[in-house]
Amino acid sequence: MDYLKVAKEQFLKDYSLKEFPHEEIYIQKAVPFSDESMNYLNGTPFLNFVYFGKQLFISADPRIYDFAYKYAGHCKNELFRVFDAPNIFHLNNELEKYGYTVAHLAQYFLLDTNEIGKVDSSYPLELLCKEQIESLYGLGFDMALCGTTKGRRHDVLAIVCRIDNQIVGVAGCSNDGKDMWQIGVDVLSQYQRRGIGTALVVRLSKEILKLEKCPFYCCAWSNLASKRLARKAGFVDGWVELSAKPIEEDWIKKIRMLEG
Repeated sequence: MDYLKVAKEQFLKDYSLKEFPHEEIYIQKAVPFSDESMNYLNGTPFLNFVYFGKQLFISADPRIYDFAYKYAGHCKNELFRVFDAPNIFHLNNELEKYGYTVAHLAQYFLLDTNEIGKVDSSYPLELLCKEQIESLYGLGFDMALCGTTKGRRHDVLAIVCRIDNQIVGVAGCSNDGKDMWQIGVDVLSQYQRRGIGTALVVRLSKEILKLEKCPFYCCAWSNLASKRLARKAGFVDGWVELSAKPIEEDWIKKIRMLEG
């Protein structure tokens, strides 16, 4: 399976496009996400950037459409600069005029099946499915799980590592797309840097492949430890996304209060 092709096909569904853009910078006026979009996408985006390394796609509300296109155009020779300081502060200043802020700046990884399986682990790993996963909720592995086995987006599979009868690490995947399942991983701090997280992700990736789904991995742009884990597990760079959200969303207000 060509996982980049699968990801690009899902991208077309996410943004209601008929074909993959050929332009270096392609912008469209934002349209509502549909039932075929990734399950974590809902409503209508105010401003989203999706960057595949050569092409930059922009979905923009009409109020910020012209600014977004000019902003990207200033970075045309080095498109990755749209995500970089000090440019991004200029972008955020404009967003705040409309009550929005840069909320997500994430890097996505796709599996290289030629690399998976090179990590050998003697750690005891256990597969959990469906309702079995619910026993993990509330144990502190929130980075690995979306927190429900029901609803449109839910946890599908989980791999746990037990040491001395204690769960010390979890990797879980959610049905984010029809053919794309996202992996998350969480290991107790005292058990980190032992290869447990990598072993969990490798095993979970293999389970996802058995079900003929495309595993993908996402982390914050600046999360170096998570990036290293992804690459050790056999994942390679896929694309980068930036999205703006209303400043009034509860989780954003909480962060701003902490910063203040």
